[in-house]
Amino acid sequence: MNALVLVGAAFALLSVASKSAASDRQKDEFNGKLGNAGAPPPPAEGAPRYSTSQKEKAAAFATRLYSAFHPYGFDAWQDGTDEDEVSAVAAEMKLNKIGLDLVSHYYAAAYAGADLLHDLQDELNADEWREFINTIS
Repeated sequence: MNALVLVGAAFALLSVASKSAASDRQKDEFNGKLGNAGAPPPPAEGAPRYSTSQKEKAAAFATRLYSAFHPYGFDAWQDGTDEDEVSAVAAEMKLNKIGLDLVSHYYAAAYAGADLLHDLQDELNADEWREFINTIS
């Protein structure tokens, strides 16, 4: 019985350590990939122009959304989505006047061409998707 408790405790500690290491690894990968990605493309005619601060926040939002989709840091695991974090990012995007286009750019740059819109639609149910879009609008 004691061995079973020890195994359970070891597993719990390993899970927490793995999540922390994965999060650090994601940040390192993001920073490395972003450096190679260059600046976002110039805005289209009539599109909003973003300040450096907004670009930095958009890059951080991209990381937060990816982490919300992969809370344990592993793409292959079906580990659920942190919908509260997705909602929080949406609210902050609106507050900071950062469009989905800019966040999508940094998301694709950091995560090997990943498509943020596809991932949002894949990770959120219809009501959550509508709430996300309504929040950022």
